Amino acid sequence: MSHRLYTTAGFIVESRPYKEAGKILSIFTRDLGMVTAVAQGIRLGTSKLRYHMQDYALIDVSFVRGKEIWRIVGAERSALDSIGVHLDPLFIRSLQVLRRLVQGEEKNEALFATILSVRDFLNGSSSEDRSIIEPIIMLRMLRHLGYIQIQSELGVFLHDDSFAPDVLDVMRNSVTKSLAIKEINKALQESHL
Repeated sequence: MSHRLYTTAGFIVESRPYKEAGKILSIFTRDLGMVTAVAQGIRLGTSKLRYHMQDYALIDVSFVRGKEIWRIVGAERSALDSIGVHLDPLFIRSLQVLRRLVQGEEKNEALFATILSVRDFLNGSSSEDRSIIEPIIMLRMLRHLGYIQIQSELGVFLHDDSFAPDVLDVMRNSVTKSLAIKEINKALQESHL
């Protein structure tokens, strides 16, 4: 019996040990959504996969669907990855929130593009921008997942994935930031997470 091979870009959101030398990984992929997959033998010193399968890495991963779970059969650094593993604390926190919000396998290319733009932006941003960037990230993630509708006051943050200076300046306004945080908290409360 042959199995269909799926290859897609994805962020490793979470991993945990599995049996003697394996790992169970949660990978947010461009083409399949959030996938939980097993990588057999990845914790062995001889594993070719272990160098690519670091938490929060952007990889091109190949899966096959087993009887009960996806199995990882190959991985390499993604062609989309121009900066390597980036362990920015805000990016990590964003992926952890994403893990809680995204349930099951459902393709969401717009959300994947948002996460990719967040990662690229954080790689080159200054530290003073962090306090205004986080609400923008959360608004965009929640918008792509259907928890937030575009409102005129917050629309500037939701029309595209830009972190242009004028977009950041709007979030610097304390009234706008308070409204954004209120909407984020309301959406999280409604999601029961």
